[in-house]
Amino acid sequence: MAAKQEIDTAALNASIDLVELVGRYAPLQKDGKDYKGLCLFHTEKSPSMTVSPEKGFLHCFGCGAHHDAIGFFMAVENLDFKAATAKLLNGSGTGSGYVVPQRTTKLKRPPPRKTFAPPADNAKPDMHIKALGDPVAVWMYRTAEGGPLGYVARYDDDGKKTIRCWTFGQHSDQDPPAWECGHFATPRPLYNLDRIAANTTAKILLVEGEKTADAAQQLFPSLIASTWPGGAMAIDRVDWTLLKGRKVVLMPDADEPGRQAMDRIAAYLHENGAVEVKGVDTETQPDGSLSPEGWDLADAVGWTPEQAIKWAVERASVYPPPESKPETPPAA
Repeated sequence: MAAKQEIDTAALNASIDLVELVGRYAPLQKDGKDYKGLCLFHTEKSPSMTVSPEKGFLHCFGCGAHHDAIGFFMAVENLDFKAATAKLLNGSGTGSGYVVPQRTTKLKRPPPRKTFAPPADNAKPDMHIKALGDPVAVWMYRTAEGGPLGYVARYDDDGKKTIRCWTFGQHSDQDPPAWECGHFATPRPLYNLDRIAANTTAKILLVEGEKTADAAQQLFPSLIASTWPGGAMAIDRVDWTLLKGRKVVLMPDADEPGRQAMDRIAAYLHENGAVEVKGVDTETQPDGSLSPEGWDLADAVGWTPEQAIKWAVERASVYPPPESKPETPPAA
């Protein structure tokens, strides 16, 4: 019997022209060293998928899809590893002489990956990414009962902040559940969900990002600080029903995208039954000076809780219920 042939995935990935491969499924435009295009894994009007030939992967900042060449081909053609590599190798047995397979059938959008809490005895995932290294910070998302649900990891990409999610799940019922670098399935959970569930009368302080939420918790200990995975591009993918019946305070980053994001979140909260929604104007500091562009509570170094509470109370105002529902794009 012939010995089982092992696939050298690194060699195969390296031999593939990732831009050419992805370009057969979606039009791409040059964007510096990278390329951008409409994501193939969720419905969108503005391109949020970036293809990086230098780093050897594509990433969607809208839905979190993250693949190397093999993983992309598996996902877009809905193939398992064996079938995908067989097609990519064209029977050669090595990565040399690779030719992108011609697509002969109409592209079918692969089913979304299902994510769920890992078994109690499942180990924390290895979050090392070849192109990014190990994360410099990690935040755990928990179930309402307090168990691990997934992680948000921050990487230092040549001085630039890069965020990735790590979730447990499967692409189909035939696949074994496993950890993967990818977003939570829709609807996505809230950070500190276990504390929200355990304290049903506590007011919620909603900010942008896990680092900011941790800082906010120290400055506003009587509230429950929370955020959501995916940033401003993922507002419509969050389970806002989790805040039904709650009083919520929204504190945006001190920039226009942050304010627009919180305006949209206020509309979702009203639609999903929040009893009170207030916003804090973060444009000025306690001394009346303008906040630096993009400032958030993680930058409030040296503040005391008393100072932070006084500052927030003076700048808080009520968000009235919107006259119309926020625009919701088609489900992915």
